[in-house]
Amino acid sequence: MVHYFKSKKFGRFIRCYIDILDLTKKEYTKFADYDRIQNGITIRKYMENDYMVIASDGSTKKINRLFSSCKIPVAERLQIPLVASGHDIIWAVGVRLSEKYKVRPDTKRVICLEYIPEGENEDERAD
Repeated sequence: MVHYFKSKKFGRFIRCYIDILDLTKKEYTKFADYDRIQNGITIRKYMENDYMVIASDGSTKKINRLFSSCKIPVAERLQIPLVASGHDIIWAVGVRLSEKYKVRPDTKRVICLEYIPEGENEDERAD
């Protein structure tokens, strides 16, 4: 898996390469509240005890349970990239965006997180 960040006029695109995801779904471009990201952004695989905020009241769910409820086979779970800020999971690519980072009416700056498959022309997607 290869990943890198590319500066863009209205935020940043996160490019991450992986082959098991169905790219016809809208789950591969997400917008998040940039100012809530405190510890930079990393892309990594699932680790035991990872969790995500799943409701506006702050309730959380372990990522392995999230994958299970989404019926993602165990063998594929380590293939799904997680966009994280420190220990917080911002986005399980193709699965769910954390409630903590969703854009709200009081959001000042937005970051665009986009999965782009290997081999796709980045100039076509960036416009």
